[in-house]
Amino acid sequence: MNRQILIIAAIISLPFFSLKIVFAGAEDDSFRAAVEEIFATYSEMNMKKDVDGWMALWDEDGIKMSPNIPSIHGKSAIRELKHKKSQSPDDMEMTIKVEDTQLAGDFGFAHGTYFVSITPQGGGAAKSMEGKYLTIFRKQADGAWKIYRDSVSPNPTPK
Repeated sequence: MNRQILIIAAIISLPFFSLKIVFAGAEDDSFRAAVEEIFATYSEMNMKKDVDGWMALWDEDGIKMSPNIPSIHGKSAIRELKHKKSQSPDDMEMTIKVEDTQLAGDFGFAHGTYFVSITPQGGGAAKSMEGKYLTIFRKQADGAWKIYRDSVSPNPTPK
């Protein structure tokens, strides 16, 4: 008798578990689409040297972790670094590939690869760099996702 009740309870509760799975999948798809859009804007703003457009992607408490320099804490410090980098007259091409996204409540994670090519303004050979990244996003009060932590790591230069 107890076993029959347990089986019936499991069957009755099954739709509730499957609904959660369906909703979680839809939420994950929505998050991935947001990440793809953020990184498309990230690349575009970098290539245009649009500091304000690039900074609009960042959470107020963001941290930028780049190779060979200390972590940059807070949006104003990140802006200062970005402004300095945007003064370069060289042209940049940038692509970002999202390989995976994961959602955990008000935080989401993405990792993938990037490619950057810098062409000197005065001519000369372009320099290119490939690497990988891990970015954490934080959901804002308005439901938008912003970059909360961003870490990049270039791959070794082929010899």
